[in-house]
Amino acid sequence: MLRQGSALWAGLSLWAAVGLAGCALVPPTGDDSPVPDTLPPLPEVRIPYQEHQLDNGLRVVLHQDRKAPLVAVNVWYHVGSKDERPGLTGFAHLFEHLMFRGTEHFDDDPFKLLEPIGATRLNGTTWYDRTNYFQNVPTGALDRALWIEAERMGFILPVLTQSKLDEEVGVVLNEKKQGENQPYGGIWEIIAKRAWPEGHPYSWTAIGSEEDLRAATLDDVSHWFETHYGAANATLVIAGDIAFDDALARVKHYFDDLPPGPPRQRVEAWVAPRDTATRHRLQDRVPQARQIMTWNVPGYCEADHTLLELAAQVFASGKNTPLYDRLVFKEQRATSASAGMLPTEIASQFLIDVMVATDAAVPDTEAVVRQELARFLAEGPSETALERARTQIFAGAVRGLERIDGYSGKANALAQAAVYCGDPGFVDVWLERVRTATPAAVRDAARRWLSRGDFTLTVEPFKAEAEAEAEAETDAEAPGALDRSIIPAVGEADALSLPSLEHFTLSNGIRVALAQRDAAPVVQYTLLFPAGHAADHLSAPGTAALAMAWMSEGAGTLDALELAAESDRLGAAISSGNTLDLSFVSLNALSSRQAPSLALMADVVRHPRFSPDDFERLQRRTLAALAQAAADPTSIANNRWARALFGADHPYGMPGSGLGTPESVQAMTPDAVSAFHRRWLRPDRAQMLIVGDTDRATVEPLLEASFGDWQAPREAPPTLPLPPVDAPSEPKVLMVHQPDAPQSVLLVAALAPPFAAPDARALDVANSVLGGTFAARLNQRLRVEKSWSYGAYSRLNASLGPRAWVASASVQTDRTADALAELMHLLEEPLNTRPFTAKEVEYAAGNLTRSLPGRNETTGEVASALMLPLVHGLDEGYWNDYVPAIQAVDAAAAREAFAALGLPDHAVIVIVGDLTQIEAPVNAVLEKRGLQ
Repeated sequence: MLRQGSALWAGLSLWAAVGLAGCALVPPTGDDSPVPDTLPPLPEVRIPYQEHQLDNGLRVVLHQDRKAPLVAVNVWYHVGSKDERPGLTGFAHLFEHLMFRGTEHFDDDPFKLLEPIGATRLNGTTWYDRTNYFQNVPTGALDRALWIEAERMGFILPVLTQSKLDEEVGVVLNEKKQGENQPYGGIWEIIAKRAWPEGHPYSWTAIGSEEDLRAATLDDVSHWFETHYGAANATLVIAGDIAFDDALARVKHYFDDLPPGPPRQRVEAWVAPRDTATRHRLQDRVPQARQIMTWNVPGYCEADHTLLELAAQVFASGKNTPLYDRLVFKEQRATSASAGMLPTEIASQFLIDVMVATDAAVPDTEAVVRQELARFLAEGPSETALERARTQIFAGAVRGLERIDGYSGKANALAQAAVYCGDPGFVDVWLERVRTATPAAVRDAARRWLSRGDFTLTVEPFKAEAEAEAEAETDAEAPGALDRSIIPAVGEADALSLPSLEHFTLSNGIRVALAQRDAAPVVQYTLLFPAGHAADHLSAPGTAALAMAWMSEGAGTLDALELAAESDRLGAAISSGNTLDLSFVSLNALSSRQAPSLALMADVVRHPRFSPDDFERLQRRTLAALAQAAADPTSIANNRWARALFGADHPYGMPGSGLGTPESVQAMTPDAVSAFHRRWLRPDRAQMLIVGDTDRATVEPLLEASFGDWQAPREAPPTLPLPPVDAPSEPKVLMVHQPDAPQSVLLVAALAPPFAAPDARALDVANSVLGGTFAARLNQRLRVEKSWSYGAYSRLNASLGPRAWVASASVQTDRTADALAELMHLLEEPLNTRPFTAKEVEYAAGNLTRSLPGRNETTGEVASALMLPLVHGLDEGYWNDYVPAIQAVDAAAAREAFAALGLPDHAVIVIVGDLTQIEAPVNAVLEKRGLQ
């Protein structure tokens, strides 16, 4: 697993997050009910910046954001996989890896210079059109970040060796295999190859082919660097706590004398629209069929691209849009249906993605998709639907622009606009296009590009050989020619089927639960200890988080970088962390490399190095993370409610992030933090869950060799009582000032019955009706009907002690008081004016049960499902009983379970926003309802 984390499938910007991800994942309504005339205008979203160009051609973009002492440094090179050629694919991504292997003046990993000074969100990623490197650093560390990026730009070749190349080729190949082993993991390579014409720069994926990667030579990669990594082919964005003149002077100091690189030729545009439709079918080990239709459309900067984003948003980007409404709700032919754009530079793709229900026929489902698309092309969207789509896009943009970083924040947005469109201010152009688009313009763009030439990929569940032979014999006897594009309908939907657990105990007392699952050649090991963030109650807030993070920073004879290198070499992923009640160390290993991977995991658990230097680095990093959290209204709300609900003297009354407070972290010492490991991580309290492609005969001797001689200390293990808590006798209201916040966060928390309580499943259903899904009451009221929020939801945690029910929403500032009033109404309605209906309960039960297979496809998801009853001490048949338990809940039972929450009279209410704008109207709402 690459620690630098090349996001091969992610290279999407702020706009993509708003357009593609926003469309497909948290979409708007297509309902045409009237929009109130009192709706305020859409918010203005801008990123003020300065742009400069050095004499060597380096473009420099500067943005000032003083809300926190942080600076984002983001370098984009205008080179990606589209600049490769057949026979040399995967080079852009491979070289991104090599850029983390040292330079002439520091022949080591640059993380070693960044992490000790508190750098956060540092990474490198590769996509079709660009390669980028970015980090957030404290204001005082700007020079170091600039020096590192200048080193990478100018001085990597002198220390680039064959051994480094060989090592990184191995890492990339493991990364490629890991991706291909996931359900539906091969679809994007097929789409790239078949949707684009042969030789098109997008007709291969960014990770490349194994043959090309293995054939890479030092001369090849050196030529790649010399051709593409000159200053004139780069854009440097600095965003955050800076002064413009000072930042520019620093940039010149480090970059002025770097060579520009050779002139480069570029393909300006190659849309390659298709005149005829084509299709492809494959089988995979997946629980249900999936169908993706793809059209080649204009590139990201073109006006039609924006119109097609809006078309996707309105047509098939949510539960209340035409396609989803018919396929999923009314006819139930699919479990999901979405549309979105894959935005790239010289062309893009429009995709419709449908997960076909197991009891539906793919041809019939496809026919519905084509009928609804034809209707959309004929009629276009309504003005109401389009206006609501705009609201959701702008809300998403507001959230994205609250951050400065290179993942999805302002630095990323400015860099992509500059590189793809030649203008850092393209965000304004894009938003203006969204703002002024008309229904006719959206319809006409859809007609131009979606009327013909789609490529349809169908992925079917794999069938056993005997079943396939029997089916072939039946088909052979049927009259007429066989149309192999038509997939036979499948039978009744299968219930969730999880592998059974086999239990055994190691010689030192560690309990082991093993579930065999051969869907992929990987094994997930999770070692659990009863501790977690709640154990901070016996030490200091943030101790558990820092201790578990510190464990992974070197073990045995390996320091932090060596440990990461060995993990990469093995293709293993080792992580450590906490939930509220548990501390854990996990390993995801290739099944063929279990022995060395498990030995490495055992070193992390038993022999962490606990280097003082690593402690100081992690302490700084934690403090930087806390500083970022203090600038995020959602984080603020999540860190406040638990103390008010559970009380300062309860183990659950800690800040929600688990990171502690700046004061507690600053006061921590290495001895105090390492003591957490000695006290809580003991073999006599440990439990191991193993899920994957292995068996007891294989793992038991490996576990004995790695853990069998680990003995518990003589002192008795610590205990952490989790006493019951009384609900607040009256509402507790907390208001937190966040100056100039463009949105406010509303959060309501209440005590809930324990996870194993008799009415717990009824409460699951009630929660689903009220706020557990997109179509639930909270989201329908605040987002769909009012357009005040991008999303409003509720959730129940699964803690071992007293539980909490939490509802939250981010709302536009000028509607904070109105949204709060609506939220209070929504919490009261189920008990008086608007009881839960049988239809709502049926819908919620269907959502909770039918989604189970889709939520348990991967090894990690299966492990999480099996872990739930294991840690709660429930019967192993929990999941077998879950579906009938949910289906047995009626409206009366759901109402009774919801009433036990005592909302809103016994709740904690947290409001985070700009109090200079919202405090007076919010107080008026609270006073009117007697909640102040």
